[in-house]
Amino acid sequence: MNRFLYCIATTLIIGMNSGAVAEEQNPPMPDALIGILDQYDETNTIKRLGRSILQVAPNGVLNEQSFYAYNQLILAKARATKMAKYLALDLDFDGVLTNAELQGALLRTTNQGRVDVLDITLLQLDADLDNDSKLTFDELRFYVVDTVKLGERRDSSLERARLLMWLDLDGDDQLTITEMARAVREYKNSDKN
Repeated sequence: MNRFLYCIATTLIIGMNSGAVAEEQNPPMPDALIGILDQYDETNTIKRLGRSILQVAPNGVLNEQSFYAYNQLILAKARATKMAKYLALDLDFDGVLTNAELQGALLRTTNQGRVDVLDITLLQLDADLDNDSKLTFDELRFYVVDTVKLGERRDSSLERARLLMWLDLDGDDQLTITEMARAVREYKNSDKN
């Protein structure tokens, strides 16, 4: 039985059998999810949660595979952003960052914001694999892949989508938009009773 229905059934059983203890204790629904479910009327809740699902899983099915794919997308975007920041420092566009270009970067602001002294120092120390005081595209790429790791960034869309897995009514570790809508309706109807 899924967690959502289990919580409702357990509450009803305990209420009817005053003092009876349920055999299995599932954790209660997280307050954060209850807050989301209670925030809007049924239709708006379903629409908002549906958009949350589609943001992480464009096919409308949340599961471990969609979480993995979304994590990979977040990682790729973070690496691309960092790489673009470094490539923007290549003033002569020769594909190599020299010490002069890196030092000059400390004196100006780029489109991505001011370059941090610590970032430049670490870049010079750790990325220059052949110690020739020049950073090639490959050295930059290896450095970015090595330093930007999965899980370093929190993503609110992913956190919300993981929270929505509590609405998995059939317990198959997948949440479809239809299943989410049914769960929201059951929750909203249980509130009225």
